[in-house]
Amino acid sequence: MAPDREWASSVVLNALAKEPRGWGRPVLVIRVDEQLLYEWDSARIRGVYPVSTAARGTGNREGSLQTPLGLHWVAQRIGDAAPVGAIFRGRADTGEIANIRSDPGATGPEDLITSRILWLEGLE
Repeated sequence: MAPDREWASSVVLNALAKEPRGWGRPVLVIRVDEQLLYEWDSARIRGVYPVSTAARGTGNREGSLQTPLGLHWVAQRIGDAAPVGAIFRGRADTGEIANIRSDPGATGPEDLITSRILWLEGLE
């Protein structure tokens, strides 16, 4: 799937307008409907990566176990040294490796958190 540059551009410009100090670093844009993360830097898309968002959908209520919407910054990155497919529980690497499914809509018996965790803090 080709990146939707027009959509990403409008989202990034909106985010930059809300951050008066500017960024000076890449902006990450998550398309929940596509399950993709767009890395935007210097007015261009530098990379597109598959992501997994919450099985409970989107929302901003604390403790809802949903993927939050809006403008955030990455407060903590968890799993930098973990192998692809590493299973996390309680934000800790269990040492187990998941069988990663790449088919669209594929599901498994568990709702596993794997590979990396981006802990977000809201900016709006």
